[in-house]
Amino acid sequence: MEKVQLIFARGHSVGSYAIRLRYQSRWSHVAIIIGDMVHEAMHPDGVVKTPLQEFKDRYGDGNWEISTAYAEPAWQLRANGLLGLPYDWWGAVGIGFGTRKLDNPDALWCSHHIGIILGTLRPERLNRLAPEHLWIVSQPLAWEL
Repeated sequence: MEKVQLIFARGHSVGSYAIRLRYQSRWSHVAIIIGDMVHEAMHPDGVVKTPLQEFKDRYGDGNWEISTAYAEPAWQLRANGLLGLPYDWWGAVGIGFGTRKLDNPDALWCSHHIGIILGTLRPERLNRLAPEHLWIVSQPLAWEL
């Protein structure tokens, strides 16, 4: 297992509020940090690389936090292999209603994207992940085993 850094964020859109309300969470978005870049799945761009500072500026001070998680080997290869996939808007809506019937198997939303990269979670449940679930299994940045 390798230690990785996840960055959680919250915005001020209706969608962000809906996700946080549905999951009783502070967070509506999650991405993974690789060097000075963030890999994220976002609407409408899909899976992209964003400069870390640009990500932080988008959400503003107090609206993001970095945590530690663990990933299976080759996580960076998985991350790079997912770049360019489209955003799964209907899948993200579906988790809000507790259904997987809306999922697009060829597209990702943020937490589904990160779950695949980590490789440590049950594959059959990845299409039900919300940022809150990844927050639960992560630790504060300074945490050590």
